[in-house]
Amino acid sequence: MTSFRRRGVGGALGILVASATVEAWAAVPPAVAYFTAPDPLGSEMGPRQLLVPPVRRQPRPKRRPAPRPVVARRWAPDDPESACAETESGPQRGLRLVEGTLRPGQKPRALLRELGVSGKDIRRMAKDFRPWVRLHRMRPGHEVKAAFRKGRLTWIRHRVGIREAYCARRDAKGRFAVLTDLLPLRTELELVEGVLLGPWADALVASGERRALGLFADALFPKSAPRISKRKSKKKNRKARKLAEPPFKGAPVQAPIFRMLVEKRFVEGRFLGYGAVPYIEVDHGAKVRTAVRFERGDGISGYYDQDGEPISPSRLRAPVLDAFLTSGYGRRRHPILRRWRMHRGVDYGAPRGTAVFAVESGVIEHAGRRGPLGNLVSVGHADGLATRHAHLERIASGLLVGDRVEAGDLLGYVGSTGLSTAPHLHFETLVNGKYRDPRKVRPKAPPPLTDEERERFLSAAAQLRDRLFEPNS
Repeated sequence: MTSFRRRGVGGALGILVASATVEAWAAVPPAVAYFTAPDPLGSEMGPRQLLVPPVRRQPRPKRRPAPRPVVARRWAPDDPESACAETESGPQRGLRLVEGTLRPGQKPRALLRELGVSGKDIRRMAKDFRPWVRLHRMRPGHEVKAAFRKGRLTWIRHRVGIREAYCARRDAKGRFAVLTDLLPLRTELELVEGVLLGPWADALVASGERRALGLFADALFPKSAPRISKRKSKKKNRKARKLAEPPFKGAPVQAPIFRMLVEKRFVEGRFLGYGAVPYIEVDHGAKVRTAVRFERGDGISGYYDQDGEPISPSRLRAPVLDAFLTSGYGRRRHPILRRWRMHRGVDYGAPRGTAVFAVESGVIEHAGRRGPLGNLVSVGHADGLATRHAHLERIASGLLVGDRVEAGDLLGYVGSTGLSTAPHLHFETLVNGKYRDPRKVRPKAPPPLTDEERERFLSAAAQLRDRLFEPNS
């Protein structure tokens, strides 16, 4: 009985509290909008007051627009207001240049202090650089160059790639004006010569060049070098050794002698890569074979022999210098997905930041992010050929869709973006929209020359051959 009374008292108290709450709510004027509407039941109560709940709009986050620096602008060396500019004879007068490279485990601020930058300038620079570069995201190997005039920091440059750099110059108010800078590219035509005592790649390495140049020469003259293999018979290997070695001590070498004119590209004295190879000559003693690069009137270029007949290379150029093949074309077990699937390209293992070049001249079809392939650059070539360069760490500055590139132009840098386990280049080739093994794709021979073009070709070939025997070539 007692428990029932307690429950009854508790229930009565609950009703009283609820009614008091309703009365209090009715007494408080609503701070929201309400409107009247006729009673749909047609009662005598008249129009009803329908309370509209407040709509609380969440404030939109203020999106900070990411300003972009001036693209592909180069400071004029003769401009007194230039930043990060150096003439061919040296730096500007009155400037003291210091440079350094970020070491593994070193903090960027420590590197700047080693260069002589004050703490106040470091804080100001970190603030002004923030929309473009975060100082704490600098990686080992990045180069920093600073210029001081009478002990005061005038300009500073953060080099993030082979040609890309962020430059900042102090203005009259003490702030740093930041812009991107494409470092000047210098191209030189040099003579490379040597003896083919073995494969082309080994011969070019012995001459002080890169292996990729030897692979390109082997594509034009695949049967010029003597090849010694365990699979061949002893008689054939004996012939190859006889060609590669002199018959007696002091005798002239009987192996083929090669000479080629190669375009080498440099950035501030540092070798960037190879450009076009206008002339290649292989002297077998009794016979001389020649390959000359010639551009027709319609813009199509290719290689022709000494008589003007077209030459078809046996393979494409290597997109990376001194790279090694890590995965071939075909079905394989994916290292991340752990299931068997088609590998529609080949993988070249190379350190992060290695330059990636175009294998043939063409037009940029895509330059940006592409799902599991990460940063991708796709180039469309002639005769339905297309090449794709995937997993790039960064795409070359100023590279846009529709731009025309030549063989040897910089496309980006090796990375590990997308579905990747380690830094490498995933290289794909498509012929008329169908995937093909890049190692088996053979570029088509250029079209034959007309009579007028043949005359111009013979004249150009004679001029290039004369340069082989110039004393200063």
